[in-house]
Amino acid sequence: MPRLARGCLLMLGLAVVGVSPVLAVQRQQALSASVPNLYSFQYLLYLPAGYNTDTTTKWPLIVFLHGSGERGTDVARVAANGPPKLIEQGRNYPGVVVSPQCSGSWWSPTDLQPFIEDIVRQYRIDPDRVYLTGLSMGGYGTWDLAVRSPGFYAAIVPLCGGGNPAQAYQLRDLPVWAFHGALDATVPVARTREMIDAIRQAGGNPLVTIYPDLGHDVWTVTYADETLYTWLFAQNRENAPAPSTPVVPTPAPPPVSVPAAPTPSPSSSGGGGGGGGAIELWFVVALGLLVIVRRFHRKE
Repeated sequence: MPRLARGCLLMLGLAVVGVSPVLAVQRQQALSASVPNLYSFQYLLYLPAGYNTDTTTKWPLIVFLHGSGERGTDVARVAANGPPKLIEQGRNYPGVVVSPQCSGSWWSPTDLQPFIEDIVRQYRIDPDRVYLTGLSMGGYGTWDLAVRSPGFYAAIVPLCGGGNPAQAYQLRDLPVWAFHGALDATVPVARTREMIDAIRQAGGNPLVTIYPDLGHDVWTVTYADETLYTWLFAQNRENAPAPSTPVVPTPAPPPVSVPAAPTPSPSSSGGGGGGGGAIELWFVVALGLLVIVRRFHRKE
């Protein structure tokens, strides 16, 4: 579907659905957006102070993907953790924050990516400062979405999730800061470490924080840390280095199969093959004929 047509459909969908205030969400708008045969999401929208009065500024965008506990159709549940929770508690962000809700069993990157692209067009977003983050199931969604569209994002922050290490080389040029708890019994910390290791092997330089004393819930500490946001909002796709050539490990060549030497058969022993036995037989026959001929001559 052409992007212009998709954008028009989004505008129409927003106009029809409009803003649906949710009592539990006071500082964010609860909205719905859908494009037939493409995506359908409810989401929470936070607009920074000055967004409505300054009509020229392009703002950074944080896209937050929640965990499995917030799935469903009650979009207010999305504010249970992460940036939307902090917003309801009074935190202000210097950018737009969009928090979609997964109504199915798992985040679908083929649904999310066009939704996010439409959000960038719908609102005054700086396309060079789009940041993606998520926790647990949303951490998996962050890794998955990023490897499919690495050039779209300025940085990603996956928490206690995992991805496909075979695809991690796609993220070698993307700023990454991953977080995990060493005591995580829900998603093993190895899921984050293997992604980080794969990016480094491909020539990337990702950041990783492993909390030695935390389990699955690393989001409470991480999203409350000002250091994260200082780093995050400093990332700008416009200032990113030129794409590098991935250092993809070369697979080892398959082992060469050397056939074993054949075991000599009894008929071939002695180095003459099967002909040795035939020669001996003809010699015996010839000797016998010679004896018979000599006896015949003696009788004559």
